Amino acid sequence: MRGTGSNFGLKDNYTAEVFNSLASTLLVNPNAQVKPTDGATIENVHIFPYGVSLPTNRADRDFVGTAITINKGQSLNTIDVTLRNLLICGFAQAVDAYWAPRLICENVNFDCQKGIRVDTAGDPVRFFNCHGWPFASLGIGPASGQDAGQRDRRVGAAFHFLNNADAGKFINCFSFAYATGFRVENANGLTFINCGADNYNLFPPLTSVGWAITGNCGTTVLNGCQAVAHAYAIDMQAASTGNILSVTGGLYAVCAEELFHVVRGSVVLTGAALGASKYAIGVFNDSHVSVDTCVVQGVTTAFLNNVNNSTSISIGDGLDFQIGDVPIFAGASPIPSVPSGSTVKLPPGRLVEVTGTTNIFGFTGGWPGRRVALRFRGNLTLSAASNLMLAGNFGVTNNDILELMFIDATTAIEISRSVN
Repeated sequence: MRGTGSNFGLKDNYTAEVFNSLASTLLVNPNAQVKPTDGATIENVHIFPYGVSLPTNRADRDFVGTAITINKGQSLNTIDVTLRNLLICGFAQAVDAYWAPRLICENVNFDCQKGIRVDTAGDPVRFFNCHGWPFASLGIGPASGQDAGQRDRRVGAAFHFLNNADAGKFINCFSFAYATGFRVENANGLTFINCGADNYNLFPPLTSVGWAITGNCGTTVLNGCQAVAHAYAIDMQAASTGNILSVTGGLYAVCAEELFHVVRGSVVLTGAALGASKYAIGVFNDSHVSVDTCVVQGVTTAFLNNVNNSTSISIGDGLDFQIGDVPIFAGASPIPSVPSGSTVKLPPGRLVEVTGTTNIFGFTGGWPGRRVALRFRGNLTLSAASNLMLAGNFGVTNNDILELMFIDATTAIEISRSVN
């Protein structure tokens, strides 16, 4: 289905005349949906619900129905559907796709309570320049008792990917004023490039989330993305630490609580600009966090808060802290510990505590160039050997420190020792 419409962003004028005069407009009964079939393309069309007057400052009351459904109530596996150059306004849900391999959404603009939902896509889906924005209300006055934030905020997720979106790619997609910008739920291997999630910061309380990542999501990649004016820029609540969020570059700022709220999972964060929040990073449970080469500004309480004794936190030397006297670290110590033994397997980390009193003759867990400081918590003796090259046997007591450098996985050389 191909129309001749244009003006898919509406830009500056949000009057009723604009909506009513748009060419190639499809009016959909709130009880009906557009249902594309295999290989279908829908492009250059404005899609509005029949009988709903736009613009409106009461989206909570006026937005109804679903505009486009794929494989909802149809036979499964409608493949290769393309949605291009669309403006979808006034629905409870813009697009609801289930089992739609290779779905392409390009220049799809929408203002609905919930945006585009993709469930169990199979083969990768691809999104380009898709924007969720309050087109149907921004620019008109609030209703009685409303502020602009209430008028324009939407209760759902602008983009929702769940149950295997299978390595989908999302480029230059954006959401504004949605409760969740991007929700990733049991969807494996998604990559977001130059995507953003914004909200009002003038009308508290801020309760929204830029990216919400839950369940088994494999590795999620954010490259050059932005999340601003939320409760959390990133809310990571994965099933386990085997689920990884890799963040490179971008901007994460102006959040009410934490920029990165890591309840469970692993986060690798490099090269980003971080600022304007209570904490840049909150770490909970056994989550893993590694952060380096970021610029940090405007944090008011601490850079990182280790809430539940995670021992897998790495704060790199390449961070640029511009936060004055605000602490860099708060909460429980992240130092991992191991019991002493004749051969001790060291966990990752630059500082490891060794407990117990069993004498030590060697270490494993190294790699060429690894440097690690060992803090001893009991009385014992380390014996020099070919795989433990010491300046001499070292009888340690509580709080003594030995620094080693590994030359392979099991051979370490003493750098220094401190008797305390």
